[in-house]
Amino acid sequence: MPRILAAAAMGVGLLVAGCGGAAATSLPKTTAIPTPTPKATVTPTATVSVTLTVNQLPTEYGIPTTESYPNSVTITVPLGYANRIAAYGVAGTVVVGPAGWTGTTGMVGADGSAGFTLYPTGSSSGAGPSAGDPQMVFQYDGGCAGCSWTDASAYFPDVAQAIGGQSLPSASPPPGFSSDALGTGLIAYSFSDPLPGFQTNGVAFTNLPGASNGSPIFENLTLTLPTDEHSLATMILNEFVNNGDLYLCHPSGLGVPPPTTSLLLDGPGC
Repeated sequence: MPRILAAAAMGVGLLVAGCGGAAATSLPKTTAIPTPTPKATVTPTATVSVTLTVNQLPTEYGIPTTESYPNSVTITVPLGYANRIAAYGVAGTVVVGPAGWTGTTGMVGADGSAGFTLYPTGSSSGAGPSAGDPQMVFQYDGGCAGCSWTDASAYFPDVAQAIGGQSLPSASPPPGFSSDALGTGLIAYSFSDPLPGFQTNGVAFTNLPGASNGSPIFENLTLTLPTDEHSLATMILNEFVNNGDLYLCHPSGLGVPPPTTSLLLDGPGC
């Protein structure tokens, strides 16, 4: 699978909207993302570079393959966050999440679709906030064009308006959904939480309705954490968007990763 690039201007506190709640193509790089008025911000006075070991989690593949992840990734975070985060390699993707989490088995479909759910170690259900558990859910629709259209219609009003012309079903936004535009096809969002004391926030990307850069794409990361950890959620979602190469070394001729790589890749990466 080709690399998926999601680039954004670095800035902790920029990306979380709200408190309360088959071949892929490259995402367009945005050099000047409009800054929304965030409903909650983190304003760090200093940052530190930290190298995180990549914890590999199990993944099931629709087409049997051997995944290759870097041993570690290096990121820059605000002071005080280095011991609160970890890097996870699952479903062909390397993400930064809360430290000490585990998850269900990641999935990569034959059409390139991918997804996983992470939750705290010791949580047996992984049922999310309805069961009193924080969670982190990633979704990439891969080569399923109809899936991308339907899923994106719940988050992007212009896709919802255009989907009728595709003879595809639309989806409704989550209850209490609100969003801030960060760039073309890129939003930060929040929606209502089923359990008091939690916040659900996320970031989503689509190249619809135009899909001028190739096949339809819908990509989404949702993070639910206790309300008092909102600043941690902000940092994690920023890292997801700043991540220059979500599919670091998917085994489609991209090669073997170096022992340590950066999530902010400016070069060819793998």
